Parts: sequence; C-alpha cells; structure tokens
Amino acid sequence: MPILRRATVLSLLGVAALVAGASASAAEAPRPAIVPWIGNYAISVTGTQANSWTEHHEPTGPCDAKLDGSGKETDTLRAPPSVPIIATGIGPNVLTVVPAGGFEQTSLDLSRQGSVTEVDPTPSDADGCPEFGGGDGGTPPSPPGCGSRNGSINLYFTPGGMGLNVLADTTSFTTQAFPGEEPGSPFAGCPNAGTSLPTLIDVALGRPLATAWIPGSGPLIITMDGANTAVTATADVNGATTVQLQAELRGAAVATDVSASAQDIPISRGGVGNVTLSCPKKAKAACKGTLADYLTSADDDALATLPAPLPSGAQRLGKATSFRLRAGQRKKIRMALPKGTQTAAFSDLTLPIVLTESGQKGHKLSYVIARGHVHA
Repeated sequence: MPILRRATVLSLLGVAALVAGASASAAEAPRPAIVPWIGNYAISVTGTQANSWTEHHEPTGPCDAKLDGSGKETDTLRAPPSVPIIATGIGPNVLTVVPAGGFEQTSLDLSRQGSVTEVDPTPSDADGCPEFGGGDGGTPPSPPGCGSRNGSINLYFTPGGMGLNVLADTTSFTTQAFPGEEPGSPFAGCPNAGTSLPTLIDVALGRPLATAWIPGSGPLIITMDGANTAVTATADVNGATTVQLQAELRGAAVATDVSASAQDIPISRGGVGNVTLSCPKKAKAACKGTLADYLTSADDDALATLPAPLPSGAQRLGKATSFRLRAGQRKKIRMALPKGTQTAAFSDLTLPIVLTESGQKGHKLSYVIARGHVHA
C-alpha cells in the first residue's frame, strides 16, 4: 500500500491572483511543485466555424437549368467562463478534465455571402416547363438576404479522451431577425451549401496545458484547443467547413498535496474506517472540511488515480464526518456507515471516500481522496 506524505490545503484563487498570474512572464514564474492537485474551473470558449463552397450544375433535361455559384460563411463564437469543469493533475501535467454539467450561452457573429447564377432554358426549350414560367424567362430571384447577423447558442461539453467534446444545443439557437426573416432562420434567400450554425461540426478540445501557476499549488489557468474539417462533395457542389476553437479554464478553487496517508482504506464489517489526514506546517489557516463514504456504479478505473473527481450519480452513504486540523497537525478521522447497513452487500465494491474542503467566499471543493474496501 503506497504511503504518501502529502498534506491537504485549499488555495482559493481571487481575481487579483488571476490577473497577476496571467501577466507574469515565464522567466518570472516560480517552478511549480510536483504534487497532485484537483480543482474547480470555469471554461470559456472562443473560435470560428467557416465554410466555403462552389456549385456547378449542367442541365440534364429540357426542364433543367444550368447553375453556377459560390459562397462562404464565417460564424464567430465568444463564450464567457461559466460552465464548471473539474481538472486533475500532477505538477505541470494535466491528467483529466471532466465536465460538471450545464450549458454555456455563447454570443455569435454570423456573416454569409453567396450567389448562384441560374441560366433558364430558352423559351423553345422551356415549353411545358411550368417551373420556368412556360418559357417566359423564368421566375424572379429570391431576395439575397446575405450579410451579417448577431445571435447566440448554448454549448455543452462531454468527456472526450484526454479532453472535451464540444456540442451545440440546436434548439437554443437565436439570431437577429431582419425584415422577412424568422428568428433562428437567418439569411433567408442567401445561398449556402456548407455546414453552418446551429449545426456545429464535431470538434474536440485536447492537449490541456497548464499555463499559469500559484507557487506550490495547482494551475491557475489551463488552455485547450481543437479543430476539425468536414468536406462537402456532391455531383454539383464542392466545399469544406472548418471549425477552430480555443478554450481557457480559470481556477476558482484548487487543492494541492491532496491525499490521505493511504489511498486504500479498509472498512470493517461494522462499517467503520479510519482516514489519516495532515495539514501542512506552513498553512496560513486551519484545514477544515468533511469526509464521507459514497456509493457509485462507476468503473474502478475512474478511481485508479487519486485525487479524482466524484463520479457522476454517486450517492452519499449517511452523514459526513467533519474535521478541523491545525497547521502541521496529523489526525486520524473515524468514519462510519449508517447503523444497520448491510456491509456484506458492499464487499465487492469500491466506495469512494470524498473529502469536501471549505474555503473563503463560499468556495467548496469535493473530490475522491481515498478508496474504501469493506471486509467480507
């Protein structure tokens, strides 16, 4: 059983620290301590989705028309930091980024240009072709409707490998309405043969990098990016849509040196287990919070590396146990499952032991600090 001599401390990151950390040069920044950390972050996303296309159609019958056209659209996305993300890592290495739910309302600038030239059949060829007015020169073109619009759409995130998948909630799409247009249906009459919002082509944010630090703590800012291209190729149309997104995760509460003295805690048949915690000697305030056993259906792999985020859907078993440690204090915390618990039912399960730290300004950080195992 590995013994980790690391302590528990909560670093609360204020606005001033964010600004100072972001502006410090690499040469001035202290080297981060190589310790495990876990933190609550808020993600903001910026980027573009752009398409361009060409169309060429040759008539295939007496009532068909020759078409030649081209166009492009650029959709710019700007989202403030709002959706919560839980990140973990060791030293400068970010190991996981896990969405904690919620939508991020994203502002949009939409710009579309496009045109298609339609060459109608000659009057002699158009006889009997009502769609061309029976040879009267064709129907008048629709209003162009091209130009720029403002709008918004909600983004949400799902786990994707070492990063995050970005998806758009198409039902939330709204745009500035011009005369003759319905909200959510911009550019009426402006040709488009590429992918455009509210459809966002598949894109994943990866390569999470810690870019700003608090000395001896976890990362203050984590950056990620992602890109993808979807090709349009038909008999008449050729084009491509490219999405490029950048994300910044800013810390609200980050815990470092987060570990119990042992990561695997035996729980007796009576439902009792002991977790030993330490508060660092240089802590400016007492380390305080709660410990609780949880029940989860998550695979054990989700708890292989600690500290870990609390698995989605996990349920607390009974009341949490409060603790308060002075700077430099090491203490054994006794935990007990609710009276009457049939512990035999848990003998083949791993119970996450969750530590919740309390900090200033109402910030709280909950994470799995150890794994509980019930004796058969």
